[in-house]
Amino acid sequence: MEWSQWYALGSPGTGIVAQSINSSLNVFGRLELFAKSSDRNMYRIEQTSDNGNTWSSWRSLGSPRLGDDILGADVARYVIAM
Repeated sequence: MEWSQWYALGSPGTGIVAQSINSSLNVFGRLELFAKSSDRNMYRIEQTSDNGNTWSSWRSLGSPRLGDDILGADVARYVIAM
């Protein structure tokens, strides 16, 4: 396995800081990142090509949580926000 160079993924929005980032592999074997943020929302971004440096835009999943987040990675991936 060979590591790539660092790659900037940007931020979920202007003035928003991504915190507590978790990762998961989707059914295509590509990375997905989930981050709670300074604006109390949860965001998601995903690789758009295999082993590549192309990523989707950050997408808000809303603000349903009151505490810590739990990310489970299995065939039916899920995010539990409490």
